[in-house]
Amino acid sequence: MTVETMLIDKLVTQTWAGVSGVVGAAIADVPTGWNTEIKWALHCAFREIVERTQHSASRVRGSITLAVGTKAYALPDDFHRIIEEGVKFAASDFRTLDYISEQDWDAKMLDANTTNGEPYLYTTPGRDSTSGAAQIKFWPTPSAIRTVTVNYLAFPVKLYDLANGTTIDKRVPPEYHHIL
Repeated sequence: MTVETMLIDKLVTQTWAGVSGVVGAAIADVPTGWNTEIKWALHCAFREIVERTQHSASRVRGSITLAVGTKAYALPDDFHRIIEEGVKFAASDFRTLDYISEQDWDAKMLDANTTNGEPYLYTTPGRDSTSGAAQIKFWPTPSAIRTVTVNYLAFPVKLYDLANGTTIDKRVPPEYHHIL
C-alpha cells in the first residue's frame, strides 16, 4: 500500500491561492515573506489538529534503554505527551510502570532517595533547561540495563523548516491534507 503524500509546496500554494485569489499559483508566485508565514501557520494548524484529534497516525511507540545508575532520560524530539499503556518494559515481564505526578514525586522526596532497583514508577518533570528535550525520570534508579517502551502522542516535523519540494511528514493522514 502506498501512502499518499503531499509536498510542502502544494500546501503553501493552495493557502496562497486562498489568500490572494491567484488560482493555479506555483511556489515561485508566492512572495518569500508569505512563504515563511504560510509554512508557520500550517505548522501551527497541524499541531492543533494532532492535539485535538489524537489521530492514530500521531501515536508512536518509542524506546529508552535504561542505564545502571541513571534516573533521568530525554524523550524523543517529537514527543508531545504520554498516552495509554504509557511506559512498560519491552521484555521479560512486560510490566507497565506506574505514573506519579511531579508533585507526589517531590512530596515523597524521590530525588533525594538513593534506592537502586528495578523501576516501577516514572514521572515527566518537564523539559531540560539546556537541551529543551522533554524528560522522563524513573524510581528506583535502575540497577540493570533494561529497555522500556514509551507510547506517546507525537507532533509532526516542523513544517516551517521544510525546504520547497520536500514531502510533509508521512504520518499526516491524507484525509487531513485538505484541512491544512
